[in-house]
Amino acid sequence: MTKIRLTDKPNETTFNLNIGQSIKNGYFQLFTRAHIPSLAAKKNSVILFPIMNHSLVVKRGAHGLGLFTMLPIKKGDCIIEYTGEKITADEANRRGGQYLFEINDNYTIDGRDRKNLARYINHSCKPSCYPEIDDAEEHIIIYAKRNIRAGEELYYNYGTEFWNVHIKPKGCRCDKCSTQKEQVAV
Repeated sequence: MTKIRLTDKPNETTFNLNIGQSIKNGYFQLFTRAHIPSLAAKKNSVILFPIMNHSLVVKRGAHGLGLFTMLPIKKGDCIIEYTGEKITADEANRRGGQYLFEINDNYTIDGRDRKNLARYINHSCKPSCYPEIDDAEEHIIIYAKRNIRAGEELYYNYGTEFWNVHIKPKGCRCDKCSTQKEQVAV
């Protein structure tokens, strides 16, 4: 058992947990050095992550494969972690590819592994989600930017650099840009 004190709650509460066990309220899960390699050098380190309880499925969307939620998601909810191999910026430049997520000037997450379901979240100029890099610059968590209905495809904005290199040359096909093109054509 590991004793965890949550101090961000109005009433401080202590929970005794087994590794990987959920806290009673179901909002957090405990991870230790055994679960997250980046904690290996930090003795007695633990991280609490929101439990991502959304039923997500990869299926064909408007722009190829996409990630869809089968349950409604509330604004601000943690949806999924963008996972993959942590590589140097030089290695990212050598490899190239469209699943590279820069976490800082020195490191990138290579999310090309198909186990990384977050890789299927497509770009939109009017996204339903947003990525956030944790303070330790080790994890990329995707959050709901607004309430998302069951059955909706998840989107986030890939950023200016990706947009200029990969999307702009072919033209953006997100709903916002497609609607604007249709209005101009009329």
